Amino acid sequence: KPVKFASISFKNSINQIFKIKTGNTSKFLFNPEIGKYEVSVEKEGFINFTTDIFMNPDETPQEYHFALTPKTDKIRIVLTWNKTPFDLDAHLRGPNPDGGKFHIWYRNKILIGGRDFLDRDDTNKYGPETITIYKPAVGNYKYSVFDYTNRKKKRSKQLSRSGAHVDVYGKNKLLASFDIHSNYRGNSWRVFEINENHEIIPIQSVTYIESEQELN
Repeated sequence: KPVKFASISFKNSINQIFKIKTGNTSKFLFNPEIGKYEVSVEKEGFINFTTDIFMNPDETPQEYHFALTPKTDKIRIVLTWNKTPFDLDAHLRGPNPDGGKFHIWYRNKILIGGRDFLDRDDTNKYGPETITIYKPAVGNYKYSVFDYTNRKKKRSKQLSRSGAHVDVYGKNKLLASFDIHSNYRGNSWRVFEINENHEIIPIQSVTYIESEQELN
């Protein structure tokens, strides 16, 4: 849903700060000079979000999409991307508290501890697609992204050109962020794992696989 009336600040290279608010649609426009800006988004009840944006020398308009997450002490993983491909899918493998292991994705929405970890599946570009680990168990978790739109194209670079971005939240703060590497061929992005010590370990591997069920 749109996050209405969020406060946004832009800080340039000489620490000048410009502030605006989103309206009813959650959209905003900002006319920057050429260069880099640090953008911070805040709203009560949500975890603050900060990222960098750029106005390139050719002054081509840029479109950015930010996903705010409500405050949570659980581990929440948020995937966003650009206009293409239309459909990226988040996958999470891990230990089931009731024994064995699980593989959650849009075709396998299972209840773990009475909750469906896949909060939101998005099939129409941008995201967010969200997975929350509501009931942690001892063991390793592995998070991946699959390009469902180009799933049969072995030489496709669409996933690596998608601007796919993953944020990992927990304890009411941002724990880690990942951006996909550009110009790699493949339909799957193995992003990170969480080990038994709750450490987030980057993987950052883009490859081609025959089926989503191969993600591990």
